[in-house]
Amino acid sequence: MAQVKNQMKNEFPVIEPIWIGLAFVFLGWLYTTVQVVFASVGTGFNALGPGMQFFDTFREKIFFGPESIIFYLPICTTLEAGWSVKTWLESFLMWVFMIFAMMLPSLLPFLNSTIISFKNFCRFMLGYLAVWMLFCVVGIFIQWFLHTNGLLSNEMVITHSLLAFLLLTLVGIYQFSKIKLRSCSVRNQLLASTAKTSVGVRFNFQAGTKLGISCAVSCGPLMLTMFAFGLMNFIAMLFLTIMMFVETNLFNSEVSNKFIGLVALAFAAFSLKNVV
Repeated sequence: MAQVKNQMKNEFPVIEPIWIGLAFVFLGWLYTTVQVVFASVGTGFNALGPGMQFFDTFREKIFFGPESIIFYLPICTTLEAGWSVKTWLESFLMWVFMIFAMMLPSLLPFLNSTIISFKNFCRFMLGYLAVWMLFCVVGIFIQWFLHTNGLLSNEMVITHSLLAFLLLTLVGIYQFSKIKLRSCSVRNQLLASTAKTSVGVRFNFQAGTKLGISCAVSCGPLMLTMFAFGLMNFIAMLFLTIMMFVETNLFNSEVSNKFIGLVALAFAAFSLKNVV
């Protein structure tokens, strides 16, 4: 009680961290939705990846046709033959908001019952997101390399089925590895120990960094499968978000890892049908 009273006197407000997490998730999906709609200009949703043709049926009615103001927003990513500073910045923003949308939902249940100071939670989130920002930089360089070598379309989908097959196969195999299982174990232990604190004493930069590293090792390869499905594939994003949420919160890590691995291998086999 003494600790709680002392924290109440802190100049920073005492808040439920889940609301901060939800705000990041909302911004992530909002930005991504704008990106997806923008990317559909001229080509339709079908070019953005498998399953996206579903949205072409509602394109004109929902998004007000090609004259909508959404198509003129300067924040949206457009790939060019020669990458400019603008392209790099837009791609970085795209990856950052993808992290907000796809990774943070898995943390929400662990934030729901903990009351901490805004100051402590910001430190924790800064450490966690710092790791994922480095991952974003890696993702951008992979994106740049693939695009400049003709392996990634302007709609940000891998153009060679064999490359998609190799990527999905490697990620599928990784799901069965000891490295994956160990990283999940470390991640879950960190989340559990943090969630048990009553005043957020373990919410600090170091704890956020450790959790970020374990999550990046665990879920980073799954994030990279977006190259195979399409970086603007809204359906794939939603599917992967659900899979990572289940892996983190609902089932035994080893069982869920293997299930996700089998799903990745099934998609890899399916992609072979397009190999000429």
